[in-house]
Amino acid sequence: MRVVGLTGGIASGKSTVARMFVELGARLVDADLLARQVVEPDKPAWGEIADHFGEGVLNPDRTLNREKLAEIIFRDPDERRVLNDITHPRIGAEMLDLIQRFQREGAAVVLIDAALLLESPATNWIRPVVVVTAEEEVRAERIMERDGLSQEQALARIRSQMREDERKTRADYVIDNSGSLEDLQDRVEEVWIELLSSEAD
Repeated sequence: MRVVGLTGGIASGKSTVARMFVELGARLVDADLLARQVVEPDKPAWGEIADHFGEGVLNPDRTLNREKLAEIIFRDPDERRVLNDITHPRIGAEMLDLIQRFQREGAAVVLIDAALLLESPATNWIRPVVVVTAEEEVRAERIMERDGLSQEQALARIRSQMREDERKTRADYVIDNSGSLEDLQDRVEEVWIELLSSEAD
């Protein structure tokens, strides 16, 4: 069984690529979904976040106010590190549980879809890593359309993350999503064939 990491910057199209891999037969571990689950009200991570960031990051129903939290962590790298230190170990534990389940079920490829994969210790045991990239202006346009943000806000979110060239140098496979959906599908299929052939070796 191959445990393959999938990552990419905000609005790179990582989720679209993940869906394409699942359609080809990969089993998916969605780290973003796990990240939402570990911060549900009254879970340990939720309590630590409320203690550190204050009641201002909570909605009236006690769920996390993601917009307020995003404002803080996109502005301050130290606060982003605090949040990651609270959530990453718990997300990692949930991930391992799912990987073990998929292994018992006989999966050939388990895909770990994680935006912050390269910033986490998980890269020590998740290999190969597939990085989805797209040109900065394409990503900014997607964010502006999707989230209703200004160009300045969109670029700030992009630039708060790891630089694209650094992501590419740490990748085993790069999938460029600046072009058409057909081009993207072709590249995903190429990478899938390589993953299966290397799994068989």
